[in-house]
Amino acid sequence: MPAEHWNHAATLLAAVAIHADRGCDAEVPIRCAGAVAALGGIDSPPPSLPDSEAAIWSSVEAAIALLDEAAFDDGLTEPELDALVEARAQARRAWRVLAR
Repeated sequence: MPAEHWNHAATLLAAVAIHADRGCDAEVPIRCAGAVAALGGIDSPPPSLPDSEAAIWSSVEAAIALLDEAAFDDGLTEPELDALVEARAQARRAWRVLAR
């Protein structure tokens, strides 16, 4: 998977984990933080994110799309694939909470 896709997904999810404290259910940032941890964290602080449901929803959906695309990379190692599967699961759980 191109490193920029991995990092971009992690950055989007980290922004939700850090900045989404009032715009959604408390489980969403927790799930996003779990996804970021599965991806190995990020190197720099995430961008600011408006504390609105639309911004949170958009960030989680974009991260899921990047992770879904990454699943088709034949060059993934077993540990990378495990991290990807865990991150996708955490992000999808966050999305399901938003969809309630």
